Amino acid sequence: PLLRALLRRHDNKGGARGAALLRADYDVYLRGDLLVFARAVCDVDFERTTRFFLRRHGAGQPATPRLFEEFGLRPAHFRRGDPCVFGHRLPAWATGRIRLGQSVPGEGVVWEAEVPMDARRGAQARVLRRSERFFAERHKALRDAAVGAPAARSFFNVFVAGDALIFTKTPCDAADTGAKFFLHAVPRRAATLPAHRAGAGFDNLDFRFGARGALVDGECATAAALPSYSLSRVRVGQWRPAQGRETQGDVLWQAEIAFARDAAEVD
Repeated sequence: PLLRALLRRHDNKGGARGAALLRADYDVYLRGDLLVFARAVCDVDFERTTRFFLRRHGAGQPATPRLFEEFGLRPAHFRRGDPCVFGHRLPAWATGRIRLGQSVPGEGVVWEAEVPMDARRGAQARVLRRSERFFAERHKALRDAAVGAPAARSFFNVFVAGDALIFTKTPCDAADTGAKFFLHAVPRRAATLPAHRAGAGFDNLDFRFGARGALVDGECATAAALPSYSLSRVRVGQWRPAQGRETQGDVLWQAEIAFARDAAEVD
């Protein structure tokens, strides 16, 4: 009931009413021993790749486990297109000043803040890192990896970068990234396909931009991992499901990339 009440009170015009411990990437409230995180607009695909953390100010990680806690979000926490509102029980050691934030495993901290638990008596939170820096760094890493000529040119340019595909577009805005991406991987040997995909003849590796993407200053880039087996070709593009259907819809653009046979595979 508390989360539903906060959701009703949290909107794009004025945010949640009442005193917040923190107003940053998320607005954070303390209700009893429950930390409530609220954000009016969020990318659920990105959020599910992240972990949130709490750390007692000055405590090391993970040398003192009692003073560090990490948690992720279950798919049921929110649906695509909804505001993000969820709660986490505050551990008993979280007194005085604590650090809280969000990170992506293998990439780093998205945002971090130092928050006094006595904020209701006038102490101020201090934002240590904002998400803009994280996405700028992610965007640069993706663009740096997209070297040479694109393997495919279409609505997005597609580059092969080791065991991943990188998709870039300039100019770009949120409307260009909203549709789901498809990646159909056709193996060189059909026997390497998972059993449930054998009849189709390709592996379905659909993904969404937000999971590994960044939109910075009108340029966007995202990435998708390629399977470990030897590939004959991949078909990529974006599609929009038809109303009321999850597996059928309209293809917005598509391209095909052929892979050369490795020298080790030549008989």
